[in-house]
Amino acid sequence: MLIGGRRERYLSGVVWGLLLAGVTSCGLAESDAPRATESESSEAPETTESPDQSGSGKARRTVHTALARWVKADTGSFIQTTTFPDGSMATSGVYQMSTRTNRSSAAFDSPDQHLEVRLIGIRDTNYMNMAWPGGLRRCWLRMTVGSIGTATGLETVAGAGGLPANVVALSYARGLRTSPDDDDQVIGTVDLVSAASMFGSGIVKLFDDTTLAAPIGAEFTIVDGEIVSWSITGQSLLAALDRAGLMAGVSDEIRNGLLEVNVEVEYDQVGSAEVAVRPPDRAHVMSGEQFESHEGCAAAR
Repeated sequence: MLIGGRRERYLSGVVWGLLLAGVTSCGLAESDAPRATESESSEAPETTESPDQSGSGKARRTVHTALARWVKADTGSFIQTTTFPDGSMATSGVYQMSTRTNRSSAAFDSPDQHLEVRLIGIRDTNYMNMAWPGGLRRCWLRMTVGSIGTATGLETVAGAGGLPANVVALSYARGLRTSPDDDDQVIGTVDLVSAASMFGSGIVKLFDDTTLAAPIGAEFTIVDGEIVSWSITGQSLLAALDRAGLMAGVSDEIRNGLLEVNVEVEYDQVGSAEVAVRPPDRAHVMSGEQFESHEGCAAAR
């Protein structure tokens, strides 16, 4: 099993995972792009309601139509709020699907720690900057699959892409039923692997096969045909991982920790967000090896 041990180790993985995997998608192949889809997975969460009672037809159409509009819009801004035991992270940024680029900033807060991070994603290369000591704070860490592992000690799945994980996960959204309490709420699913990375690479490391096609329960807010927000809970994540057979041998401590992690994403400026994403200039870029050795970037020497 690739995840386990002390809860503190898991939570550390969550923090780094939110900084790295949770903001930038993992497992997206070069030729892949977000797409509106209504894949009929046999592993979708079951409902005891009949199709008429659950409004499944209306839910599918509502999500499918809204998703098609969202994908066609191409750009947008987002705020992703993640809460977990003894802490939270707020991430905001802009993205463009057609170019697979995004720019974002994140603030992690807990009773004994505050971290602020800036991230740039350009296709399969990502750059991160935070308040490292000394001159390193002027530098951007260039992250590919190998350099992420070198710099953080965390394994990552292949194919880190330039889009936020929430964008990739939502592109696989499917409606299952309407909410009986709110006309703007639809219950459905998104892609498990992409959504799991929003919870951190400590979770992503569970996946031996990152091409696994499996859903995770989600809730969408759709107003006047526009996707306004969506959310997933730790309970939904745990249920999806159990269905996929990925939680065998994981301790109750880890399971209980997952139940306390929840993610909500809000979108704005869909189709109108200005997304001009460029890499940092070469003098301010450092490799994982330069980060580890404290050599830093040329501008810091």
